[in-house]
Amino acid sequence: MLAPRDRDVLFVIGSRIARNVEPHEEAWFFEGYGEVPVDPRAIVYYRDERIHKDIGEIGGSVFGDHEQPEASRESQVALAESLFGPGGILETVERV
Repeated sequence: MLAPRDRDVLFVIGSRIARNVEPHEEAWFFEGYGEVPVDPRAIVYYRDERIHKDIGEIGGSVFGDHEQPEASRESQVALAESLFGPGGILETVERV
């Protein structure tokens, strides 16, 4: 996808979407990616957009895929709940 650089770096700068990105991993990213002026407001916007998209995909999977095993649905629901719970990504979405 062609997108502003802020959308690329949201997965690196302070990211914990899949897991916490370690400082040395962030350094490796920018070593290959190059210098980028970072707009914190854009990072927050794209993180929020990503969370909304994830929630929509989880909802579609849980409620729309009737052939999905119950255990898989429960796992998807637990993932969605973890976004909103204590320590969830929504607590840190605005930290850049």
